[in-house]
Amino acid sequence: MMQVPCLEILGGRLVADAKGADDARVLHENPLEAARLLQKHGALFFQITDLDAAFGSGNNDDVLRGLAERTIPFQVGGGIRSAARAEELFALGADRVVVGTMMLAAPDEAKALVGKFGRRVIAAIDDRGGQVLVSGRAENDARSVAEAIAAITSTGAETLSYSRIGDTVDIDADIAAVEAVLGQLENVELFARVGAESREDRDSVRALEEKGLAGIVLGAGYYETALSAAAPA
Repeated sequence: MMQVPCLEILGGRLVADAKGADDARVLHENPLEAARLLQKHGALFFQITDLDAAFGSGNNDDVLRGLAERTIPFQVGGGIRSAARAEELFALGADRVVVGTMMLAAPDEAKALVGKFGRRVIAAIDDRGGQVLVSGRAENDARSVAEAIAAITSTGAETLSYSRIGDTVDIDADIAAVEAVLGQLENVELFARVGAESREDRDSVRALEEKGLAGIVLGAGYYETALSAAAPA
């Protein structure tokens, strides 16, 4: 099962706990250097979340271009609300794009994108209490998670990224939610973002591989210690 560190980028810096365009905790000033450090700790592939794009305050294309130039493999999400933007990101060097709002708001456009790029297009669902969040998690979609899954799979998407959004880290709740989603999928590859901060947590999640989970997307709690240890004194 793949383990994919998620690097959240805001204003060209690696951050965590972002609550808005001007409210986040900085983990590293240079995301490219951070990715190289994490590669030394065994990371093979990254998910990049462009928070500026998600918040509508710009983008971090320079960071993405730098990753591609350094042959650091990545998928990217955040603010991809048109097929044209997705194609721009592929041209910058993204291996995959993670698309949420467009999958539900513009299904015909999403279907055409999936038809052109196949599994390189990952459909995303952010779930808060059974309701789907869209537009950078700023709005609720009227559909339930089950309804959103049905709508997304109708576009032909074969890969899904799922995140349970809670006020606190709750690995048991994450696992239960992922199991519920797995039970609704057929012939769709699932990646899930879970609060697996410890080795024990990751071992618990790994048991879901037998039920069909393809990979887990790991947040800052997974890699922050590694970055801190490498920081100059």
